[in-house]
Amino acid sequence: MVDATKYYESLDVCIRWPDGTDLTIAVSPLRDTVGHLKRRIRQSMPEKTEGKYIQIIYKGRLLQSEEDTKSLSQYGIGKCTGTSLPKLPAPVYIHCSLSDYHPARRPRRENQPEEIQRQRPRLGFDRLLDSGFNEEEIQDIRQQFHRTHGSTLLDDEEPTEQMTAIEEQWMESTGEVLPDGCE
Repeated sequence: MVDATKYYESLDVCIRWPDGTDLTIAVSPLRDTVGHLKRRIRQSMPEKTEGKYIQIIYKGRLLQSEEDTKSLSQYGIGKCTGTSLPKLPAPVYIHCSLSDYHPARRPRRENQPEEIQRQRPRLGFDRLLDSGFNEEEIQDIRQQFHRTHGSTLLDDEEPTEQMTAIEEQWMESTGEVLPDGCE
């Protein structure tokens, strides 16, 4: 059971799209589920989400499918580990990607035989391929990430080993500890 005294009753989450636009949605971390959040995204942006599969990432981790019944608080959204809750919660950013991906199909990198793909572990944002993101979506996330972190990646350019290492480090460590004792 989740300790309700360490979670905000409600807070705004900022849904960040790959094109840099944002959508703010008020949620209740203890009551709302991932599926509920995805339905709210769909209701707020029907023209953008119609017929698309919604994938959301929080702190570098893909949150489960719409059938997921876990509350947002079970993913640490709205949690504070300090002795008292600050009056205003820190901004919560959730990245959202839309795709034609069907959960029953496993994605595969273009132009590579399946046996080669299984031999080489995916690193950095390429790990998102295993969660149903396609190459274009990962490239959008990668470009936004590197633009934010001061490096440049051209549309058709593969990331360098250093860029992949930075992505991998971010995927592994993002959100473990936030300022003011909040997680």
